[in-house]
Amino acid sequence: MLTFSVLYIVLLFVTVIIGLALAAYAWRHRHTPGAIAFTGVMLAAALMSFSLAMLAFTNSPEAADFWGRRVRFISNTMMPALLLVFVIQYTGREKWLSWPRLALLFSVPVISLVLTWTGEAHYLFVHLSTGKVGPFTFLGRTTTTGPWNVVYLTYSYLALCVSLVLLLLQIFRTKFPYRGQAIVLFVGFFFPLLATVPDTFMAAGPRPSFAPLGIAALGLLYAWALFRYRLFDIVPIARDLVVESMGDAVLVLDQQRRLVDVNPAAQALLGRKDSELVGQPIADLLPAWSELVERQNSSLHAEMITGEGEEVRHLALSEQPICDRREHLVGYLIILRDITGRKKTEERLTQEKRISEEIVNSLPGVFYMNDSQTALVQWNRRLEQVTGYAAEELAGKQAVEFFVQEDRALVASRLEKVFAEGQADVEACFLTHDGRAIPYYFTASRIDLDGE
Repeated sequence: MLTFSVLYIVLLFVTVIIGLALAAYAWRHRHTPGAIAFTGVMLAAALMSFSLAMLAFTNSPEAADFWGRRVRFISNTMMPALLLVFVIQYTGREKWLSWPRLALLFSVPVISLVLTWTGEAHYLFVHLSTGKVGPFTFLGRTTTTGPWNVVYLTYSYLALCVSLVLLLLQIFRTKFPYRGQAIVLFVGFFFPLLATVPDTFMAAGPRPSFAPLGIAALGLLYAWALFRYRLFDIVPIARDLVVESMGDAVLVLDQQRRLVDVNPAAQALLGRKDSELVGQPIADLLPAWSELVERQNSSLHAEMITGEGEEVRHLALSEQPICDRREHLVGYLIILRDITGRKKTEERLTQEKRISEEIVNSLPGVFYMNDSQTALVQWNRRLEQVTGYAAEELAGKQAVEFFVQEDRALVASRLEKVFAEGQADVEACFLTHDGRAIPYYFTASRIDLDGE
């Protein structure tokens, strides 16, 4: 028995270290939903284990009462409420936690704590006995219970049960990779819940409390979850707030390219509900996609067309592989953006440009445009016919180079007038590619684009 007692006390100090380490880790992620409440849970767990460890070394009734009842009940009374707040925040129900509701939620723990520290004046709550097991002091069975003890126990077990129900619902509403998080949290809650049963209902007599063992198991399980599922780094709340509200369709595929998760935008795009899509091969849902994807484990950026007639849609597709920490492929992330409106706009602009070019080319006279440096930027086919220059020869050519030498100074002065006053005209001879001079009458107007 003495060996067991020594191992038990060592375990208490180990639990203190685990609780403080997890509290420090959670506090560094305090901006993540639930992290602050989880910090409080782990600090309460550390305080419970520390108080029982200090109780073991006490030799007076006063010291035993201080550590075994007064200090320990700080964590005992606060733990159920902190666990419930953590679960409420983790599952995305933070709207439940208004200040009046928080005050109501913590009213029972606060009253219980006050009754604990004023226990000599009344018998409303509990008085605990202690006893020696070898050189160590342990708690005995509750010797005196008051009416408030019923309220306290009902409140505690009700808070834990509500937490379990919320986590169970979270398991069914989330998908990979968040379901693993919820399962670990759900299983972990049973350890402290079951560990309190012997303390409450077992026979009297000094013995080690099982509650820290449940807290230690919960802490170790959550420590594993921190690294396995990156608890407080990846939370389903972020997924709900970001992915669910995205206008782009987001699809998550497994290694066999079957759907495992879709957001509302993807459901609207594919015209099916979540339950009808999950498990379906992406190639069956988007046949055009299978024609684009030929490579494995590589990124893909492309455009695709779905539907027919009035239902035709242009989609911009982006596919990225999803790898675990060991760089092993676990699935694919596809983002689809509906660019049908942009494509229609581009087609309309292209058509308008083509119409404008046809109008310009149908003009019987010579037409051309030059920039502020007098270099050609646009012209009609009539200019090519008159000058004998091919289109590639005209591009970027200076406007004065089309005129005979004796008219170039005059043409240059008229161009300056156009830029300065907005309009000008001139009579000058065109110089063709084969050296012929053809007299033309020109009118010019300035076009202002974006203030230039």
